[in-house]
Amino acid sequence: MEKQLTSGEEMLSNLFTYSNAGAGIIHVRAKEVARAYKEVRDGIVSKGFECKTWNVVTGSHTMTTSDMETLAIREGDNNPDFQGHLINMFHSIDDDTATSHVYHLYVNADRWFEEPATEYTLQQLARDLPSTYHRIVFITADMPLPEMVSDLMISVSMSTPTYDEYMTSYTALVDSLPETYIKNLAITDDGVSRICKAGSGLTYEEFETYLSEAFVRSVSDIKDRDITYQDILSYLNKSKTYIVNKSDLLELYPAESINNVGGLENVKDWVHKRKDCYSEEAKELGVEPPKGILLTGVSGAGKSLIAKAIAGVLGAGLVKLDMGKMFNSFVGKSEERMRKALQLAEDLSPVVLLIDEIDKGMGGVSGGGGDSGTSKRVLGTFLSWMQDCDKPVFVVATANDVIQLPPELTRKGRLDQIFFVGLPNSTEKADILNIHLEKRGYGDVFSDDDVHQLVGHMDGFVGAEVEAVVKEAIINMFNDGDMLQATHVMQAAKAVIPLSKSHAKVVADIITWGSQNAIPASRPEAKDAAPKRKRRTRNVSNIH
Repeated sequence: MEKQLTSGEEMLSNLFTYSNAGAGIIHVRAKEVARAYKEVRDGIVSKGFECKTWNVVTGSHTMTTSDMETLAIREGDNNPDFQGHLINMFHSIDDDTATSHVYHLYVNADRWFEEPATEYTLQQLARDLPSTYHRIVFITADMPLPEMVSDLMISVSMSTPTYDEYMTSYTALVDSLPETYIKNLAITDDGVSRICKAGSGLTYEEFETYLSEAFVRSVSDIKDRDITYQDILSYLNKSKTYIVNKSDLLELYPAESINNVGGLENVKDWVHKRKDCYSEEAKELGVEPPKGILLTGVSGAGKSLIAKAIAGVLGAGLVKLDMGKMFNSFVGKSEERMRKALQLAEDLSPVVLLIDEIDKGMGGVSGGGGDSGTSKRVLGTFLSWMQDCDKPVFVVATANDVIQLPPELTRKGRLDQIFFVGLPNSTEKADILNIHLEKRGYGDVFSDDDVHQLVGHMDGFVGAEVEAVVKEAIINMFNDGDMLQATHVMQAAKAVIPLSKSHAKVVADIITWGSQNAIPASRPEAKDAAPKRKRRTRNVSNIH
């Protein structure tokens, strides 16, 4: 098998290719700026090329092989003036006698790029450097540069570590642990592989820090059994939430058990069939990992809840992307925020990415709304990412008004499937009622026969409305100073005007579209459906 390049080797290969092709200015984008700088600097010096670095503290310094093992700031020419340094270079290259490449490295110099003098000088250098041996390399954080200078340079990216690099880091960390830490470790090779895959998107420093924390916490908390990879993964995934907390682009949500979702059996079956499709075995057999699904249908029918349950089935984290937070009044900022959010989702993978009510952000793109241009660009950013993403990110998009969505998003092949979540049938409503009663400690109050009779008073209700009935029934019980009775539930149900009645035409149109354009999320209700289970009953009366 061909040896996989490290993230640094791949970046350097691209950098030298562009340099040899005549690119005068090269921009290296990296999440780990310090590591990228060391990779570029050491790669240049090891090839025997002259390498000059510049920093705002000491100015310019010519690197040698003795500098390769450290990131310490070296004594320079004491000229920390960035613009002046560029101007001096511009005036000196005509008289230069270099016979091989000379690389000039600048770290985080993008703060000066919007200065008019800098822009002008870079324009001149971009024109003149290709005919010389001199090359400029700017190393910055992984974010777009101002358009006026980004067009002057070739951009290459250094990704976060590869799987093999995480494996090397894991092995080195475990080898350094004291005996008291490793004596109870029971982690198989497959477990190690899963841990390293879970590190996807983390920097070296983040992976080593969070992994160390996971080992420390596991040893501290687990005394009565061996420590497994599931324990390490649990702590590692909790630590990854720090990344979300530093950003306002995504929100972290807990996964739900699939047992907390009533009905929607077609969606459940579809997800269960694909839960192992991200594995190495599946990859070797040519199985393509799923990209995601679109859940459309009536508001309150459980679309967001099933997304949480999917995360539970896949054993992945769950993050929500709020479309409202993506849009910004400044030109280009909305697309940039979307790119950052999607990159963050990749960093957190394996993860389920919930885009709730995507119709509110992408709806009307095909129309002539005032923000349709911005919406189109944001949509284009999202679709390009979906096409290129090779990380285990499973998208669950929900929409109430799918008719407003652009065809580019709903066409076959973009997402794996479109499911329609309609009004729950009586069996599903009984499941939903049971789930919400049990969640609140009243799971043993009514028999299944009673529950099926109670849902007869909830014609046209969606799951959210059934839950509202349970909450109101418990309040009624509390005010009566009584045990929970059927009358409490029926009284609460009578007070609810379901969406299917208050907005009958809207709901009817949604149901018509779903029946013609999507796969039903629920199975057809069996005739004379029998109760699934018997319950311990209390004194129940007045069910009509």
